[in-house]
Amino acid sequence: MCENFRCAKLVSSLIIWQISILINWYAIYKNRFEIAKLLKEFKRLEKKQRFKFTKYASLVNIITALFLLSCIAFWGTAIVVISMDVEEAKRWFEDLTFNKNLSVNYSLKVVFTSMYIASTRICRLVTPLLLALFYIYWCLNLKRFIKLSAEQLHASLKNPNKQFLLTHFIHHYNSCHGLALLTESALCEQIFWLMVSQFIVLFAILSKILGFYGYFNVILDVENSVFASLQSISFLTIIFFASAVKREDEDLRNQVHHIGFQWSLADETKECSKLLVRFIESKHHLVLTAWGIFQFTKSFLFSSIGVLITYNLLFLQLGTPPEEEE
Repeated sequence: MCENFRCAKLVSSLIIWQISILINWYAIYKNRFEIAKLLKEFKRLEKKQRFKFTKYASLVNIITALFLLSCIAFWGTAIVVISMDVEEAKRWFEDLTFNKNLSVNYSLKVVFTSMYIASTRICRLVTPLLLALFYIYWCLNLKRFIKLSAEQLHASLKNPNKQFLLTHFIHHYNSCHGLALLTESALCEQIFWLMVSQFIVLFAILSKILGFYGYFNVILDVENSVFASLQSISFLTIIFFASAVKREDEDLRNQVHHIGFQWSLADETKECSKLLVRFIESKHHLVLTAWGIFQFTKSFLFSSIGVLITYNLLFLQLGTPPEEEE
């Protein structure tokens, strides 16, 4: 039970954060067939378009391996520390079971605590960050795919056979656009709830910086600080790479209109100009979920941060004990 409003504020934030994580897991399960379809489409494009998605794969694999090894080292050390300290193991077990009078063998306490730490951290902390890395990898490949379409369009300027290259560009960009839509269909819900949870973490970090709350357990305090920072960085990185896809698509569209205008000046390429402009206008602008969420909540985010800072500072001042004020 919470004894003050500060504790209630922390608990309510944790509950909302964990609910968003659970919904994210449900979205992954619900869209599992769309994700499998997306992976198959990537493999098909590698063969058909000769487009290699392995350019960023090695970097992503290295980051993933380093991240997982760091997690194993951190929580492995935490479990060892808990198992070697009888009082620490007892305190963890009592907090997990909500029972201080439960008589259980010390070894069982350590095993139960270790299993709890491993399972909950994988579900709540590790998997969301891996999902963020997966989404960033997808954004990098989409951006590169769009860039290749732009390069094919530029190649048509120096080639007299514009009709053939135009057909090739249309086919290539059509595949790219379809892949982006398939990515949105497979990952939009997961990314939405992932960003909701990370948005909550941003406020938690701000409250911690202001000294609004902290953990009395050293392990939890370090864990909270490290992973809250990683999730905040992940939140901003997702937005950046999602916006990069949008910028690349907008650049391509501007180039299409510029080239279309140039072709319209000559009678022999006027039909190609009309076809090119009509094609690009028939395709929706590529705006990924992550960038759309940020655009929608940007003003809300900035205003909320201001309100939160003012509120926390006021609460800290009003809640200062008399002996500290003296």
